[in-house]
Amino acid sequence: MPETYFNLSEGETIVREMKPESRLKYYYFFNMLLPVIPIFIMLAIYRLMFQPSAIEKIYGIGFMKEIYFNAIYLFPIVLIAIGFLSANKYAKEHYWITNKRIVYKRGMFGYRITSIPYERVSDVMISKTFTEQIFGISSLHVQSLAGQVTGAWQGSGLGAEGSLNAIENPEETQELIFTLIKQKRKDEHLSF
Repeated sequence: MPETYFNLSEGETIVREMKPESRLKYYYFFNMLLPVIPIFIMLAIYRLMFQPSAIEKIYGIGFMKEIYFNAIYLFPIVLIAIGFLSANKYAKEHYWITNKRIVYKRGMFGYRITSIPYERVSDVMISKTFTEQIFGISSLHVQSLAGQVTGAWQGSGLGAEGSLNAIENPEETQELIFTLIKQKRKDEHLSF
């Protein structure tokens, strides 16, 4: 039996286990790199605007020259660090659909497992944002009746409580979840 990282309740079975598509790590890399690029662009523009001799006259030393050259040497280190973080974040992601709930695991250094019982699910939405289209991925976002929203930095979006990022066949998975929700509500005589 595969490692699930969580305990199944009585009568609960795993219907589908999924790992996100490998392109998700490149999507994470891009999203982590995006805020860093303007800093290096500003340093390059600043370097072009002011000749090192003018700055040396103001500060008496090559202060900005040193910052500029240190930033150039830091850029590859920043790229390597972002690559490591995005690969690590991707490695932690895993999803399970059981007959009672949706479970997802994510993290960067450690991990967190979250589950959304079908009683709380109000909608399951498919997203293919502009950035997701660039990387050729689609995601499912689970909206709950509780109305809890996770942060955009966690990759959810659309005001969803949980998300299954970069999954294959999101339409098929969405239909499976709707079928399991209907079955659970029918079995437990729930009406929403």
